[in-house]
Amino acid sequence: MYIYSSKKQKKTGLWINRKLNSKFGIDIELGAVIGYGLDIPHHMG
Repeated sequence: MYIYSSKKQKKTGLWINRKLNSKFGIDIELGAVIGYGLDIPHHMG
């Protein structure tokens, strides 16, 4: 979404990254290729 996309899609990718970082404390690089079976567990705390 971030590398080969329009300005709107890049902005959306940045927004998703910020949300994942604030909610789950994880950082997925914007150029990452995510395949089938991604599991993001919800940490207790």
